[in-house]
Amino acid sequence: MNRTYLIMGSVIAALSVTSVAAFSKGLGGEHRGRPKINFEEVDINGDGVLSQAELEVAAAARFAKIDTNKDAVLTTDELQAELAARMHGRVVRQSVRMMRRMDADGDGVLTSNEMKPGHGDTAKMFERLDQDRDGQISKKEFAAARAKRLEGHNDKERRGKGPDVDQN
Repeated sequence: MNRTYLIMGSVIAALSVTSVAAFSKGLGGEHRGRPKINFEEVDINGDGVLSQAELEVAAAARFAKIDTNKDAVLTTDELQAELAARMHGRVVRQSVRMMRRMDADGDGVLTSNEMKPGHGDTAKMFERLDQDRDGQISKKEFAAARAKRLEGHNDKERRGKGPDVDQN
């Protein structure tokens, strides 16, 4: 069993280094479940470039943060706790954004009327999706809108300007 934990820990450490390296190329961040990494935090000596040693230190720090009992291996419980903490943060941010968008009267709660299609953002979304303005969204219109959204998201990632890159 200790061998399994050692192998699992090694794999996690390797993945950590890989994700930090990917970030240095503009691919990392919170997108797709990876934590957001700040370039300046990884650039320990402040020279404006990341060395292999700096990437290794960042990966080791990330591993150490997850390894709450400090036994140099990651258990399923430690991984689940880390993922739960990340998910909780995302849920909180999304709920705040949703409240800001949909709470038409600003009272801090959402009524069923504020959540109905045709109100606020849903009306705008419907209008955007209904390309032929016939009052209905066809499967073709829906697929076209989804493809356009994914295309825009992929363009942002290729330019290193997606939601996962921390510019701080």
